[in-house]
Amino acid sequence: MRRQLDEASSQFALLKVEFGKEIERERARADATDAPVQSHEKRALREIDQERTAGQEAEQQLERLQTLLTAAKGELKEAAVQHAGAISSLRTELGLAVERIDVTVSRQQATENELYAARASLQEVMRRAERAEAEVEISRRLVDGLKRIPLARGAPRAKG
Repeated sequence: MRRQLDEASSQFALLKVEFGKEIERERARADATDAPVQSHEKRALREIDQERTAGQEAEQQLERLQTLLTAAKGELKEAAVQHAGAISSLRTELGLAVERIDVTVSRQQATENELYAARASLQEVMRRAERAEAEVEISRRLVDGLKRIPLARGAPRAKG
């Protein structure tokens, strides 16, 4: 029994050594297969971290762009108000200019009417002056003709 016990003990020691070697081989194999897994895991974690960082940067950029957009909208709104004011002012000026043009056109029409009437009156005066000059010329000729004829005292004068 002792011998069997010693044999079992020695077999147990052999099995223990062999089992230890087997564990070491399995551990080495596990380490060998675990290294690529860990490498993939590290790479995946790096990629996740990069994506997280890129997402945060994108959110920050989005916030900056939204702020810029809000500011741009405000500036556009302010510019639109200013332009509306300027357009209103220009429309008012245009209306006043049109009124002044209408008044000027009316005055010009009145002046043209007065000028037409003055021309007609001037033509009438010129015709009268021409007739008067003609009458003066005729009168001079008659007077000259009468001066050449001696007048007798008591002789009737010719009407003519």
